[in-house]
Amino acid sequence: MQKTDTQLFLGIYRHMLTSRKADAVQADAAQRGEAFFYIPSSGHEAMAALAPHLTATDWLHCHYRDRALMFARGLPLLDILLDLLGKTGSPSEGRNMPGFACNRSLNLIGVPTGVSSNALQAVGVAQAVKNGRDIVYCGIGDGGTQEGEFLEAVAEAVRSQLPVLFVVQNNRYALSTPTKGRTFFSLPDGDAKEFYGLPILRADGTDVVATHRVFGDAVSKVRKTRGPQIVVIDVERLTSHTNADDHTLYRSADDIREMHAKADPIRILAEQLIAAGISEAQLKEIEHSINHDIDAAFAVARGTPNAQTELSAKKPLPEKLTSAASEQRSGGDALTMLEAMREVFRARLGSDKNIY
Repeated sequence: MQKTDTQLFLGIYRHMLTSRKADAVQADAAQRGEAFFYIPSSGHEAMAALAPHLTATDWLHCHYRDRALMFARGLPLLDILLDLLGKTGSPSEGRNMPGFACNRSLNLIGVPTGVSSNALQAVGVAQAVKNGRDIVYCGIGDGGTQEGEFLEAVAEAVRSQLPVLFVVQNNRYALSTPTKGRTFFSLPDGDAKEFYGLPILRADGTDVVATHRVFGDAVSKVRKTRGPQIVVIDVERLTSHTNADDHTLYRSADDIREMHAKADPIRILAEQLIAAGISEAQLKEIEHSINHDIDAAFAVARGTPNAQTELSAKKPLPEKLTSAASEQRSGGDALTMLEAMREVFRARLGSDKNIY
Protein backbone atom coordinates (compact mmCIF):
# COMPACT_ATOMS: atom_id res chain seq x y z
CA MET A 1 0.00 0.00 0.00
CA GLN A 2 1.31 3.42 -0.98
CA LYS A 3 1.23 5.98 1.84
CA THR A 4 -0.78 8.29 -0.43
CA ASP A 5 -3.54 5.66 -0.48
CA THR A 6 -3.92 5.36 3.29
CA GLN A 7 -6.91 7.71 3.55
CA LEU A 8 -8.71 5.84 0.78
CA PHE A 9 -8.18 2.49 2.48
CA LEU A 10 -9.00 3.93 5.91
CA GLY A 11 -12.41 4.82 4.49
CA ILE A 12 -12.83 1.33 3.08
CA TYR A 13 -11.72 -0.11 6.42
CA ARG A 14 -14.42 1.87 8.24
CA HIS A 15 -17.17 0.51 5.95
CA MET A 16 -15.84 -3.03 6.32
CA LEU A 17 -15.66 -2.80 10.10
CA THR A 18 -19.15 -1.27 10.27
CA SER A 19 -20.47 -4.26 8.37
CA ARG A 20 -18.64 -6.68 10.67
CA LYS A 21 -20.02 -4.91 13.75
CA ALA A 22 -23.50 -5.02 12.22
CA ASP A 23 -23.17 -8.80 12.02
CA ALA A 24 -22.54 -8.93 15.76
CA VAL A 25 -25.52 -6.68 16.49
CA GLN A 26 -27.78 -8.83 14.33
CA ALA A 27 -26.60 -12.01 16.06
CA ASP A 28 -27.28 -10.50 19.48
CA ALA A 29 -30.74 -9.32 18.39
CA ALA A 30 -31.60 -12.79 17.11
CA GLN A 31 -30.42 -14.37 20.37
CA ARG A 32 -32.74 -12.04 22.30
CA GLY A 33 -35.66 -12.81 19.99
CA GLU A 34 -35.83 -9.26 18.61
CA ALA A 35 -34.91 -10.42 15.09
CA PHE A 36 -36.06 -13.64 13.49
CA PHE A 37 -33.55 -13.92 10.65
CA TYR A 38 -30.35 -12.33 9.41
CA ILE A 39 -27.68 -12.94 6.79
CA PRO A 40 -24.08 -12.32 7.92
CA SER A 41 -21.48 -10.79 5.61
CA SER A 42 -18.35 -11.60 7.62
CA GLY A 43 -15.51 -12.48 5.27
CA HIS A 44 -17.07 -10.76 2.24
CA GLU A 45 -16.23 -7.21 3.32
CA ALA A 46 -13.57 -6.63 0.63
CA MET A 47 -16.46 -5.85 -1.73
CA ALA A 48 -16.33 -2.33 -0.26
CA ALA A 49 -13.22 -1.84 -2.41
CA LEU A 50 -15.45 -1.68 -5.49
CA ALA A 51 -17.23 1.51 -4.36
CA PRO A 52 -14.42 4.03 -5.11
CA HIS A 53 -14.46 2.95 -8.77
CA LEU A 54 -18.18 3.59 -9.23
CA THR A 55 -19.93 6.86 -10.04
CA ALA A 56 -23.08 8.15 -8.39
CA THR A 57 -25.12 7.26 -11.48
CA ASP A 58 -23.92 3.66 -11.85
CA TRP A 59 -26.43 0.96 -10.95
CA LEU A 60 -25.95 -1.74 -8.30
CA HIS A 61 -27.75 -5.08 -8.20
CA CYS A 62 -26.12 -6.46 -5.09
CA HIS A 63 -25.50 -9.88 -3.60
CA TYR A 64 -27.07 -10.47 -0.19
CA ARG A 65 -23.61 -10.39 1.48
CA ASP A 66 -22.75 -6.99 -0.03
CA ARG A 67 -23.43 -5.00 3.13
CA ALA A 68 -19.96 -3.42 3.26
CA LEU A 69 -20.36 -2.31 -0.36
CA MET A 70 -23.81 -0.91 0.44
CA PHE A 71 -22.37 1.10 3.33
CA ALA A 72 -19.56 2.35 1.09
CA ARG A 73 -22.20 3.35 -1.46
CA GLY A 74 -23.89 5.50 1.19
CA LEU A 75 -26.67 3.29 2.56
CA PRO A 76 -27.50 4.52 6.09
CA LEU A 77 -26.73 2.13 8.92
CA LEU A 78 -30.19 2.82 10.32
CA ASP A 79 -31.80 1.38 7.17
CA ILE A 80 -30.17 -2.00 7.82
CA LEU A 81 -31.31 -2.06 11.46
CA LEU A 82 -34.87 -0.94 10.67
CA ASP A 83 -34.99 -3.68 8.07
CA LEU A 84 -33.66 -6.24 10.57
CA LEU A 85 -36.44 -5.45 13.04
CA GLY A 86 -39.21 -5.03 10.44
CA LYS A 87 -39.80 -1.39 11.36
CA THR A 88 -41.55 1.35 9.46
CA GLY A 89 -39.15 3.47 7.43
CA SER A 90 -37.03 0.46 6.47
CA PRO A 91 -36.21 0.05 2.76
CA SER A 92 -39.02 -2.50 2.31
CA GLU A 93 -41.29 -1.47 5.20
CA GLY A 94 -40.66 -4.89 6.71
CA ARG A 95 -41.84 -6.76 3.60
CA ASN A 96 -38.51 -8.19 2.50
CA MET A 97 -35.91 -10.47 4.04
CA PRO A 98 -33.55 -8.53 6.35
CA GLY A 99 -30.41 -7.39 4.57
CA PHE A 100 -32.01 -7.21 1.12
CA ALA A 101 -31.66 -3.43 1.09
CA CYS A 102 -32.55 -1.00 -1.67
CA ASN A 103 -32.30 2.73 -2.12
CA ARG A 104 -33.67 4.66 -5.09
CA SER A 105 -31.44 7.72 -4.59
CA LEU A 106 -28.30 5.54 -4.59
CA ASN A 107 -29.34 3.50 -7.67
CA LEU A 108 -29.29 0.51 -5.33
CA ILE A 109 -31.79 -1.98 -6.74
CA GLY A 110 -33.54 -4.31 -4.31
CA VAL A 111 -31.98 -7.75 -3.86
CA PRO A 112 -34.50 -10.42 -4.94
CA THR A 113 -35.15 -13.41 -2.72
CA GLY A 114 -34.75 -15.86 -5.61
CA VAL A 115 -31.06 -16.78 -5.85
CA SER A 116 -29.43 -15.28 -8.98
CA SER A 117 -32.69 -13.61 -10.10
CA ASN A 118 -30.82 -10.29 -9.97
CA ALA A 119 -28.57 -11.33 -12.88
CA LEU A 120 -31.22 -11.06 -15.58
CA GLN A 121 -32.58 -7.87 -14.03
CA ALA A 122 -29.09 -6.36 -14.05
CA VAL A 123 -28.77 -7.17 -17.76
CA GLY A 124 -32.12 -5.46 -18.36
CA VAL A 125 -30.85 -2.31 -16.68
CA ALA A 126 -27.68 -2.50 -18.79
CA GLN A 127 -29.81 -2.58 -21.95
CA ALA A 128 -31.31 0.75 -20.89
CA VAL A 129 -27.99 2.48 -20.08
CA LYS A 130 -25.82 0.95 -22.81
CA ASN A 131 -25.55 4.15 -24.84
CA GLY A 132 -24.41 6.29 -21.90
CA ARG A 133 -21.44 6.13 -19.54
CA ASP A 134 -23.04 4.32 -16.61
CA ILE A 135 -22.35 0.68 -15.82
CA VAL A 136 -24.24 -1.98 -13.87
CA TYR A 137 -22.78 -4.06 -11.06
CA CYS A 138 -24.23 -7.54 -10.56
CA GLY A 139 -23.13 -9.40 -7.42
CA ILE A 140 -23.68 -13.12 -7.02
CA GLY A 141 -22.43 -16.03 -4.93
CA ASP A 142 -20.65 -19.10 -6.27
CA GLY A 143 -23.74 -21.21 -5.63
CA GLY A 144 -25.91 -18.73 -7.52
CA THR A 145 -23.80 -19.13 -10.67
CA GLN A 146 -25.23 -22.63 -11.04
CA GLU A 147 -28.68 -21.20 -11.71
CA GLY A 148 -29.93 -20.87 -15.29
CA GLU A 149 -30.76 -17.18 -14.82
CA PHE A 150 -27.09 -16.37 -14.32
CA LEU A 151 -25.96 -18.36 -17.36
CA GLU A 152 -28.62 -16.70 -19.49
CA ALA A 153 -27.69 -13.26 -18.18
CA VAL A 154 -23.99 -13.62 -19.04
CA ALA A 155 -24.86 -15.03 -22.46
CA GLU A 156 -27.10 -12.05 -23.26
CA ALA A 157 -24.55 -9.55 -21.89
CA VAL A 158 -21.94 -11.04 -24.22
CA ARG A 159 -24.27 -11.28 -27.24
CA SER A 160 -25.54 -7.69 -26.92
CA GLN A 161 -22.27 -6.27 -25.52
CA LEU A 162 -23.78 -4.76 -22.38
CA PRO A 163 -21.91 -2.80 -19.66
CA VAL A 164 -22.31 -5.27 -16.78
CA LEU A 165 -19.66 -6.10 -14.20
CA PHE A 166 -20.44 -9.58 -12.89
CA VAL A 167 -18.67 -10.23 -9.57
CA VAL A 168 -18.82 -13.76 -8.19
CA GLN A 169 -18.15 -13.88 -4.45
CA ASN A 170 -16.65 -17.34 -4.16
CA ASN A 171 -16.65 -18.63 -0.58
CA ARG A 172 -16.64 -22.24 -1.86
CA TYR A 173 -20.00 -23.14 -0.31
CA ALA A 174 -23.56 -23.08 -1.62
CA LEU A 175 -25.05 -23.09 1.87
CA SER A 176 -23.54 -26.41 3.08
CA THR A 177 -22.51 -27.87 -0.30
CA PRO A 178 -18.91 -27.42 -1.53
CA THR A 179 -18.82 -25.84 -4.99
CA LYS A 180 -15.25 -26.57 -6.04
CA GLY A 181 -15.27 -28.27 -9.44
CA ARG A 182 -18.98 -27.55 -9.92
CA THR A 183 -19.14 -24.02 -11.36
CA PHE A 184 -18.35 -22.27 -14.63
CA PHE A 185 -15.09 -20.95 -13.16
CA SER A 186 -14.13 -24.07 -11.19
CA LEU A 187 -14.28 -27.11 -13.45
CA PRO A 188 -13.71 -30.75 -12.48
CA ASP A 189 -10.22 -30.59 -14.01
CA GLY A 190 -9.22 -27.17 -12.64
CA ASP A 191 -9.89 -23.44 -12.85
CA ALA A 192 -11.34 -22.03 -16.08
CA LYS A 193 -9.70 -19.06 -17.78
CA GLU A 194 -12.73 -17.76 -19.69
CA PHE A 195 -16.51 -18.06 -20.00
CA TYR A 196 -18.54 -17.29 -23.11
CA GLY A 197 -15.34 -15.75 -24.49
CA LEU A 198 -14.91 -13.43 -21.49
CA PRO A 199 -11.65 -13.68 -19.55
CA ILE A 200 -12.24 -14.57 -15.90
CA LEU A 201 -10.45 -12.02 -13.73
CA ARG A 202 -9.57 -13.21 -10.23
CA ALA A 203 -9.07 -11.36 -6.96
CA ASP A 204 -7.95 -12.46 -3.53
CA GLY A 205 -10.75 -11.16 -1.32
CA THR A 206 -8.60 -11.44 1.79
CA ASP A 207 -6.31 -8.73 0.36
CA VAL A 208 -8.35 -5.55 0.00
CA VAL A 209 -5.56 -3.57 -1.63
CA ALA A 210 -5.10 -6.15 -4.38
CA THR A 211 -8.87 -6.51 -4.79
CA HIS A 212 -9.23 -2.74 -5.21
CA ARG A 213 -6.72 -2.88 -8.06
CA VAL A 214 -8.52 -5.75 -9.84
CA PHE A 215 -11.85 -3.96 -9.53
CA GLY A 216 -10.32 -0.82 -10.95
CA ASP A 217 -9.06 -2.66 -14.04
CA ALA A 218 -12.42 -4.41 -14.56
CA VAL A 219 -14.54 -1.26 -14.17
CA SER A 220 -12.28 0.69 -16.52
CA LYS A 221 -12.63 -1.98 -19.18
CA VAL A 222 -16.43 -2.08 -18.89
CA ARG A 223 -16.58 1.72 -19.28
CA LYS A 224 -14.21 1.69 -22.25
CA THR A 225 -15.66 -1.24 -24.20
CA ARG A 226 -19.32 -0.94 -23.04
CA GLY A 227 -19.19 -4.72 -22.77
CA PRO A 228 -19.29 -7.15 -19.82
CA GLN A 229 -16.53 -8.34 -17.51
CA ILE A 230 -16.40 -11.15 -14.95
CA VAL A 231 -14.44 -11.04 -11.68
CA VAL A 232 -14.26 -14.00 -9.32
CA ILE A 233 -13.26 -12.84 -5.84
CA ASP A 234 -12.15 -15.61 -3.50
CA VAL A 235 -13.39 -15.01 0.05
CA GLU A 236 -14.10 -16.99 3.17
CA ARG A 237 -17.53 -17.13 4.76
CA LEU A 238 -16.36 -16.66 8.34
CA THR A 239 -19.72 -17.57 9.87
CA SER A 240 -22.65 -19.86 9.17
CA HIS A 241 -24.73 -19.26 6.04
CA THR A 242 -27.49 -17.58 8.09
CA ASN A 243 -28.63 -17.79 11.69
CA ALA A 244 -30.74 -20.76 10.56
CA ASP A 245 -27.57 -22.68 9.70
CA ASP A 246 -24.71 -24.19 11.73
CA HIS A 247 -21.51 -24.52 9.72
CA THR A 248 -19.82 -26.57 12.45
CA LEU A 249 -21.94 -29.49 11.23
CA TYR A 250 -20.19 -29.61 7.85
CA ARG A 251 -16.87 -27.80 8.42
CA SER A 252 -14.11 -29.07 10.66
CA ALA A 253 -12.95 -27.12 13.71
CA ASP A 254 -9.46 -26.88 12.18
CA ASP A 255 -10.88 -25.43 8.94
CA ILE A 256 -12.86 -22.79 10.80
CA ARG A 257 -9.94 -21.90 13.06
CA GLU A 258 -7.52 -21.60 10.12
CA MET A 259 -9.75 -19.33 8.04
CA HIS A 260 -10.23 -16.94 10.96
CA ALA A 261 -6.46 -16.86 11.52
CA LYS A 262 -5.40 -16.44 7.88
CA ALA A 263 -8.32 -15.15 5.78
CA ASP A 264 -9.98 -12.29 7.66
CA PRO A 265 -9.85 -9.30 5.27
CA ILE A 266 -10.38 -6.75 8.05
CA ARG A 267 -7.49 -8.01 10.15
CA ILE A 268 -5.21 -8.18 7.09
CA LEU A 269 -6.13 -4.64 5.99
CA ALA A 270 -5.51 -3.36 9.53
CA GLU A 271 -2.01 -4.85 9.41
CA GLN A 272 -1.37 -3.21 6.03
CA LEU A 273 -2.58 0.17 7.31
CA ILE A 274 -0.30 -0.06 10.36
CA ALA A 275 2.63 -0.95 8.08
CA ALA A 276 1.78 2.16 6.00
CA GLY A 277 2.01 4.42 9.05
CA ILE A 278 -1.47 4.39 10.60
CA SER A 279 -1.31 3.92 14.35
CA GLU A 280 -3.15 1.22 16.26
CA ALA A 281 -4.67 4.00 18.36
CA GLN A 282 -6.22 5.53 15.23
CA LEU A 283 -7.77 2.19 14.26
CA LYS A 284 -9.09 1.80 17.80
CA GLU A 285 -10.63 5.26 17.59
CA ILE A 286 -12.43 4.23 14.39
CA GLU A 287 -13.72 1.10 16.12
CA HIS A 288 -15.01 3.08 19.11
CA SER A 289 -16.74 5.52 16.78
CA ILE A 290 -18.44 2.68 14.91
CA ASN A 291 -19.55 1.03 18.14
CA HIS A 292 -21.11 4.33 19.24
CA ASP A 293 -22.88 4.82 15.89
CA ILE A 294 -24.28 1.29 15.91
CA ASP A 295 -25.52 1.54 19.50
CA ALA A 296 -27.23 4.86 18.75
CA ALA A 297 -28.78 3.58 15.49
CA PHE A 298 -30.02 0.39 17.15
CA ALA A 299 -31.66 2.41 19.91
CA VAL A 300 -33.49 4.46 17.27
CA ALA A 301 -34.49 1.33 15.35
CA ARG A 302 -35.75 -0.38 18.50
CA GLY A 303 -37.91 2.63 19.35
CA THR A 304 -39.39 2.97 15.88
CA PRO A 305 -42.96 1.66 15.37
CA ASN A 306 -43.40 -1.67 13.65
CA ALA A 307 -44.24 -1.55 9.97
CA GLN A 308 -48.00 -1.54 9.40
CA THR A 309 -49.65 -4.67 8.14
CA GLU A 310 -50.73 -4.25 4.52
CA LEU A 311 -53.00 -6.96 3.17
CA SER A 312 -52.61 -5.85 -0.44
CA ALA A 313 -49.14 -5.91 -1.97
CA LYS A 314 -50.27 -4.02 -5.07
CA LYS A 315 -49.75 -0.30 -5.55
CA PRO A 316 -52.33 1.54 -7.71
CA LEU A 317 -51.45 1.53 -11.40
CA PRO A 318 -50.69 4.93 -12.96
CA GLU A 319 -53.57 6.61 -14.74
CA LYS A 320 -51.92 6.35 -18.15
CA LEU A 321 -52.24 2.56 -17.87
CA THR A 322 -55.84 2.51 -16.62
CA SER A 323 -57.62 5.32 -18.48
CA ALA A 324 -59.88 4.43 -21.41
CA ALA A 325 -57.81 6.71 -23.64
CA SER A 326 -54.85 4.38 -23.36
CA GLU A 327 -56.76 1.28 -24.46
CA GLN A 328 -55.72 -0.37 -27.71
CA ARG A 329 -58.65 -1.76 -29.67
CA SER A 330 -58.64 -3.83 -32.83
CA GLY A 331 -60.61 -2.35 -35.71
CA GLY A 332 -60.64 -5.50 -37.80
CA ASP A 333 -61.18 -9.20 -37.31
CA ALA A 334 -61.44 -10.78 -33.89
CA LEU A 335 -58.04 -11.62 -32.47
CA THR A 336 -56.88 -14.58 -30.45
CA MET A 337 -55.52 -13.77 -27.00
CA LEU A 338 -51.94 -14.23 -28.23
CA GLU A 339 -52.51 -11.94 -31.22
CA ALA A 340 -54.12 -9.31 -29.00
CA MET A 341 -51.19 -9.36 -26.60
CA ARG A 342 -48.76 -8.90 -29.46
CA GLU A 343 -50.76 -5.96 -30.82
CA VAL A 344 -50.68 -4.29 -27.41
CA PHE A 345 -46.92 -4.78 -27.16
CA ARG A 346 -46.37 -3.33 -30.65
CA ALA A 347 -48.55 -0.33 -29.84
CA ARG A 348 -46.73 0.40 -26.58
CA LEU A 349 -43.30 0.01 -28.18
CA GLY A 350 -44.31 2.39 -30.94
CA SER A 351 -45.82 5.08 -28.72
CA ASP A 352 -43.83 5.10 -25.46
CA LYS A 353 -40.13 5.95 -25.58
CA ASN A 354 -39.70 4.58 -22.03
CA ILE A 355 -40.57 1.06 -23.14
CA TYR A 356 -37.71 -1.10 -24.40
